Amino acid sequence: MGLLAIFAAGAVFGPIMVAAIAALDDELDYVPPAEDQAAKLIETYEANLPSGLFFTSIYREPHVKNCGYDETELFPEGLDEMLNARRKGRFSLFEGYEAIDVWARELRDMAYIAAITDKIRQEHSPYEIEFLRRCIQSTVFSHTCMKHVATFGDRVERFPDKPHEEWYFAGSGYEEEVICTYLDGVATRRGIAIPKRD
Repeated sequence: MGLLAIFAAGAVFGPIMVAAIAALDDELDYVPPAEDQAAKLIETYEANLPSGLFFTSIYREPHVKNCGYDETELFPEGLDEMLNARRKGRFSLFEGYEAIDVWARELRDMAYIAAITDKIRQEHSPYEIEFLRRCIQSTVFSHTCMKHVATFGDRVERFPDKPHEEWYFAGSGYEEEVICTYLDGVATRRGIAIPKRD
C-alpha cells in the first residue's frame, strides 16, 4: 500500500517538479527576453485549448451603419454580388468589404493578444512564465495553469479607444476609419453621397 502511494505521488507531482526544475535550469543557463517567453506561453496556451481558439473575436461590428450608410443601398445585391462575381472570376465591391472586415477583426485580435502578453510579462518573472508554459505542456495540473492564463483575457480591455503604446500594428486603433474610407470609395462609385462624420 505504501509503495503504491509513493508511486501515485510520484506520478502526480513528478512532472510538476520536473517543470519547476527545468524552468529554473533554463533561467540559470540562459534567460531569453521575457517578451519571447510570454509569447511562447501564449502559443502553448492556444495550442492546448480543445477548441483551438484563443481570445478571438466573433462579434461583427456593423461598420456600414457606423460609417453612416444603409447596407442595402451600398450593397443592394449583398452576398449574391460576391458569389456571382466569384463565379465569373471577378472582384466585387462586397467582397472587398468582407475582406477588410476580416482584416479589422484579425487586427483587433492581434492587438488584444499582444496586450494580454504584455500584462502577463508585467506580472510574472521569467521563471514563472517558463514554469506556467511547462506546466501547461506536461503536468496533471495543466488545467489549473491554463485557467491562470485565461484570467488575463478578462483583465485586458477588449476594444480600447486608443491603440496600446508599446507595440504597433498598421491601422491598429483606426480600423473603422480605414473601413469607412473604403466604403466612401464604394459610395462614390455608386453615386451615393458621402455622409458627414465626426
